[in-house]
Amino acid sequence: MLTVMLELQDLIDKVKKKLISCPDFNTDFLIKIFDQNSLGFTTESDFIESLEVLRISYTKEEIQLIFYHYSKTYNKRLTNSELLSLFLPYLDKKDYGKSKEFCVKTLEILRELLEKHIQHEVIMEKYRQLWKRQGHKPEVVFRVFGKNPVCQEEINQVLYRVRDVTYRDTCWIFQYFNKSPDETLTLEEFSKEYLPKCFKRL
Repeated sequence: MLTVMLELQDLIDKVKKKLISCPDFNTDFLIKIFDQNSLGFTTESDFIESLEVLRISYTKEEIQLIFYHYSKTYNKRLTNSELLSLFLPYLDKKDYGKSKEFCVKTLEILRELLEKHIQHEVIMEKYRQLWKRQGHKPEVVFRVFGKNPVCQEEINQVLYRVRDVTYRDTCWIFQYFNKSPDETLTLEEFSKEYLPKCFKRL
């Protein structure tokens, strides 16, 4: 499970780095692509409209998977901060300047990144559905941490023992499952990312 997650995330991070290296990349224009009414958030319909403008194919289930994962409150909106997490490398806090329209090349990389996100969510959902069919239960997997809730450092120690991971890997894994600001991961949070998110079999 962790191997698949990290491999997929590595592929996405490579495209993210390619995107932010574009001379005209900036977060102001990026947000405007999706939050066209400057409301401070992007709805599923806003996101779909932007994908259509960018000529990216999608299904309703794929969009729901992205929103379910990146929305910290599991609603049908992404705040601008949540939206940017799709495009900026993990732990990147750099200020990317003011609004300037993207050139064709930058838009192509943006399309590539969005397509990678869709592929990532579909692959993870297929694994979640497979794990459920095989009878894997999140509460059993979570027992490896020895307590509930568990903090990031405790997760790090367990992961270091079971596989070769970097500190950055463990931070990303914690962030993937943890949606609350309290710096701990609960079984409930873990289960929401471990169990299937859509009823349709992918």
